[in-house]
Amino acid sequence: MRARALVEYHKPAGVISLLDPQERFPDFAGYDTNTHLRVTMDDVAHDDDERRVAPSTEHIQSIIDFASNWDQSAPLLVHCHAGVSRSSAAAFIISCALNPRSEPADIAQIIRRNSLTARPNKRMVAIGDKLLKRRGRMSVALEAIEDSWQFHPEHDVMPYRLDANIPDKGGHL
Repeated sequence: MRARALVEYHKPAGVISLLDPQERFPDFAGYDTNTHLRVTMDDVAHDDDERRVAPSTEHIQSIIDFASNWDQSAPLLVHCHAGVSRSSAAAFIISCALNPRSEPADIAQIIRRNSLTARPNKRMVAIGDKLLKRRGRMSVALEAIEDSWQFHPEHDVMPYRLDANIPDKGGHL
């Protein structure tokens, strides 16, 4: 599995795995429940299919809580099955949570620059927006980067490097 190779290469301080209910979570040597968060949810934007586990407030809160305990001594690795939707949504939510004075639009542009294939899960972002009290700005920022999304089936998806601090427009952290 690619996640295992990424953990070995980047040696992250923590790992967040976002996988479907039927997928087996990878075990990473040296990581326990304090350093590896396992979140079981399908990559769906609506909760109208009872056969699927839609992202919930509890899922997103667990991601925010885990990231808030990240010591930032090394990167935080966030992965899902394809590296397009759930992981990019989590990276966006985490970046917004850790940078409350930064505009979500600026953070969304950073996500887009890091990956043209990123297509953050809208339901996850909407929940994160409510939890972080961003008053819809995260969802609006997501819409703004939608037009620049590109699907590259022949590419490997690049991992996200989460910078702990993103300066606001005034240069403040």
